[in-house]
Amino acid sequence: PAMLKDRSGVEMVAEPFAEVALQMRGFQVSQMVFVAAKLRLADRVGDSGRTVSDLAADSGARPEMLLRLCRALAAFGIFAVDDAGMVSQTQKSACLRSDASPTLHYAA
Repeated sequence: PAMLKDRSGVEMVAEPFAEVALQMRGFQVSQMVFVAAKLRLADRVGDSGRTVSDLAADSGARPEMLLRLCRALAAFGIFAVDDAGMVSQTQKSACLRSDASPTLHYAA
């Protein structure tokens, strides 16, 4: 059976229904990654992290929509977002940096 992690990082066995539902939403995840790459979020977050409001000002995105995007990506381990709206890099989001070697930025 597939293993999933809940928000606290605890591993859970996924029921077939949940596993298929996640696979069906795959296109949504790829679209979120595309938007993150287009906005250059991984580059803008950098190594030290940035607030959503700073990222929104830099990228021209609406802060409330950018927060939703970052939180949704964080659910898949792409970026981390704390309660104060600070966005931090993860190993997965770092792959989207344009200066990473190798990078997935241009493939997104």
